[in-house]
Amino acid sequence: SDESSDESRSMTAVDGVGPVVAAVVSEFWAENANVAVVDAILAAGVVVEPWNAEDGGWDGAGGVEAGTGPLAGLGVVVTGRVPGMSRDDATAAVERAGGMAQKSVSGKTDLLVVGEGAGRNKAAA
Repeated sequence: SDESSDESRSMTAVDGVGPVVAAVVSEFWAENANVAVVDAILAAGVVVEPWNAEDGGWDGAGGVEAGTGPLAGLGVVVTGRVPGMSRDDATAAVERAGGMAQKSVSGKTDLLVVGEGAGRNKAAA
């Protein structure tokens, strides 16, 4: 449709986004189930902030005081690859949000972030 081709042209204008990524993003948002999940996440209070590739951080995210933030007091394991982030970036993002980054799943793990190619930690959870 003309609307989807306009969306694709708009997305490919972003540095690093080509026709393949634009098509995958369009396909994702075309699925009602995906839209419903994102709506539920936002309704639960998750705040989405733009990633700033130049400084490797979330725009406006200067960190939080200990014991505060959306992940305050939660043990978080990130397993697999998170697109656009190194392992250190993911750990820093968890800590900036008030969480405690963990290297492996344990009884103290509250949240498991499963990225691409997740292995042993995903199976342990």
